[in-house]
Amino acid sequence: VLYLGRAAKLLAPPPPVVHTEHGNHVRLAGGWRAKVQVRLRLRAAAPAIDRFCCVSPEIAASVGRWWTVPRRKIEVVPNGVAPAGP
Repeated sequence: VLYLGRAAKLLAPPPPVVHTEHGNHVRLAGGWRAKVQVRLRLRAAAPAIDRFCCVSPEIAASVGRWWTVPRRKIEVVPNGVAPAGP
């Protein structure tokens, strides 16, 4: 819920605002218009958010591509659950 970041910045003193990105919403968006809309929403939210935590380097690269989110705000924090395997 990206709009809560802006609301949190109105508090005094403003708390740090962290957004967690668990999926590659840009890649999953259908069609180029939907991809642009996702990027524009992330770009609009970026000024109010202190850190974008992504669960994989792929997702971090996706939100950082095309200047969607400033790279200085992106952190990779891998999921704490190991993937199931044989």
